[in-house]
Amino acid sequence: MTDCRELAILPTDPVLGEHFEAYLCSAIEEAARLFHRPPAVQQVRIAVTTDGPETKPLGSGGDLVTVDRNTPQNWHFQLAHESVHCVLGAEHFHWSHEMLATVFSIDHLNQSGDLRARGNRRRRSHILQG
Repeated sequence: MTDCRELAILPTDPVLGEHFEAYLCSAIEEAARLFHRPPAVQQVRIAVTTDGPETKPLGSGGDLVTVDRNTPQNWHFQLAHESVHCVLGAEHFHWSHEMLATVFSIDHLNQSGDLRARGNRRRRSHILQG
């Protein structure tokens, strides 16, 4: 499927180091495998903003993924969530994509052993019960 050698992850803020680049790449790889499709982009730029987490198409095969400067403790969750939009396509906004992205991000946190995921398990079950 997809691996990080095929996907350019470009940080645009010095506070984002290699750890977050690698985490986003692993989340995109996992989402591509889970949804049986390659990412909708070839290049992803990561930025820190005060506008909140979001994925925006940049054109020419790229996306801009932003994380919220005010909540660095949630960056892993936000990056995993936005990775789904990088795979399914940021130009499509639908509630089902948001639900999939939220459930995926909680599962990805659990699989990566992130302790913050423990508090999200109840949230995940509420989402799935719907």
